Amino acid sequence: MGDFNVGMSLAAVLEAVGDPDATTGPLPAIYAYGDIQLGISQREILWYIAIESSGSDVVIPGPCGARCMVQNFTRSEFMNVAQSSGRMAVKSEPFVSDEYWWNISGSGVFVEFDEDGLMAAAHYSDRALAG
Repeated sequence: MGDFNVGMSLAAVLEAVGDPDATTGPLPAIYAYGDIQLGISQREILWYIAIESSGSDVVIPGPCGARCMVQNFTRSEFMNVAQSSGRMAVKSEPFVSDEYWWNISGSGVFVEFDEDGLMAAAHYSDRALAG
């Protein structure tokens, strides 16, 4: 996916990864690319990135619309990244009571793991860009 960040223009997203597999409709909308969902604001700005894995591999957008498969990561690997970066991984309930997610302090990324310890979902957003 290369340098892919919230704040990018829709034009830059489309140039980097091509047309989406599906969208939720006119802007604001979610653009789906394999296991990745991108939230695009009315102002055509990328404000939300989500990964919703369906197993041991994650399908991500590649250059010019190609799809790539990468190996999913485990809770243990996530904890190692947090530790090696000098940050804490904190378990919280940011969305729904009794639904636990992990967050590397200060990152804004929330990650949920399945019962086997594989990443089930990861979310990052900048709501200031959504409007």
